[in-house]
Amino acid sequence: MVDYLGFLAASCVLLQASVRSILWIRVAALCSNVLFVVYAYMAGLPPVLALNSVLIPMNGWNVLKGIVEHKRRAEAQRLRGHSAPLRMVR
Repeated sequence: MVDYLGFLAASCVLLQASVRSILWIRVAALCSNVLFVVYAYMAGLPPVLALNSVLIPMNGWNVLKGIVEHKRRAEAQRLRGHSAPLRMVR
């Protein structure tokens, strides 16, 4: 069970490399940090536990900033009259 948790956390790290949006990279990083904390606690790995415990608030803050920025951009686009996505006309 513990090994599967470690592999799941590692999968989140791989996901970070395949995503283009910085917000989703940060979300994947936050998920991997949480999973690595649980994994490190269960496996008795203090260095991994310490590192990821420090990274959780950092990545959490960056995710919150990214969400606020995304909402700000969406509101600016709405105010400029770009509320609907552009579609190709046939």
